Amino acid sequence: MAAKPTGPGKGRPLSGFDGFLIFNFDIDGDQLKSEHQTFLRRNVVSELKAGASIAIQGITDTTGSDEHNIALSDRRVANVLDFLRKESPNKFTLIGSSGHGEALARGAGIKNDTNDETFRGVIIQIQKAPPKPAPQKNIADFIVRFSGVLDNPKKIDPDNVVPDKVIATAQKYKALPNRKLHRLGHQTTGFGKATAKTRSDLLDEIRKLRGADDLGVVCIFGASSGGRNAIEMAQEMDAAGFGITYLAVSDAAFFPPDARPMTFPKGTAKLPTPAFNAGKIAAGQTQNFFQTKGNDKEDLLFRNVTIYSSKMDQKEIHGSIDGMVDVDLTISIISTDVNDMHRDCSKLAQPKIHDSIVSVLDRADTLTKKP
Repeated sequence: MAAKPTGPGKGRPLSGFDGFLIFNFDIDGDQLKSEHQTFLRRNVVSELKAGASIAIQGITDTTGSDEHNIALSDRRVANVLDFLRKESPNKFTLIGSSGHGEALARGAGIKNDTNDETFRGVIIQIQKAPPKPAPQKNIADFIVRFSGVLDNPKKIDPDNVVPDKVIATAQKYKALPNRKLHRLGHQTTGFGKATAKTRSDLLDEIRKLRGADDLGVVCIFGASSGGRNAIEMAQEMDAAGFGITYLAVSDAAFFPPDARPMTFPKGTAKLPTPAFNAGKIAAGQTQNFFQTKGNDKEDLLFRNVTIYSSKMDQKEIHGSIDGMVDVDLTISIISTDVNDMHRDCSKLAQPKIHDSIVSVLDRADTLTKKP
């Protein structure tokens, strides 16, 4: 049966659905008109190129037999699908396609043998592509170590901050996406104003390494004078907006005038473990490892008081720090030389600090602070 022209092709959005209806095919015609093609390019092809999926249904009016109308609606579906495939080379997903003949027209109450342009058409339902997730930013994690030594101050290479073999045990951390771990540090022979530039330079380096990345976990630790620098660095980084996740010190360098209380009645047989106030301890988790075998006491001449003193060459004393979790290692120290006791404390503390850092890294996804 030859197709009978019906004028320009038409199209409109579906009511209540994401999709479109193209209609006013020629009577008994299955070919897309130029207006249909223009409408599909403008409204459907753009969605397909953006990743949408579609379902296509062909419909007819109530002229012709059921068998004829089913076949006609199938051909209309095939021609629309062929056109869209050519216009959208991204191999979009076809959820389904079918020709319904005059079933929809009869369901709408259209009488038999009625020409109706609305039902000489094709329905294209659209399932839009899910929104693309926002690109995940990189996250910068930091481990900073201050090593108190008698050598000339110098930078510490990453493996001496925390060894690669220790970092390798943080299995959960290695599986986290978009993380970058930075290890940096410095040897120190003093603290406070004497090493302020060292800490300032490190903070500048941390800012540069972070760049535009989100801030992850920040772990800072140190021994002896490095312990005091670790506390000061944590305070300075906190003031600069860097949240400190973990802070640890071992035998942090304090001196008799730092102890609280400073004096006791003359002749006091045994002085308590000294306590020190180092200011605000700005960290989520803390550990203060120390030993007291190097501590001593002495009576002041011309005053009826006893004060702390030190057996160490550097005259340090060690003990509790306000705001930190104390870990007294005195009972584990076996050296008899007081300076060796100081070094032994650091050696005993180091694997414990490493374990804590690995634990922090493995929980980094839950501990990360947002900018």
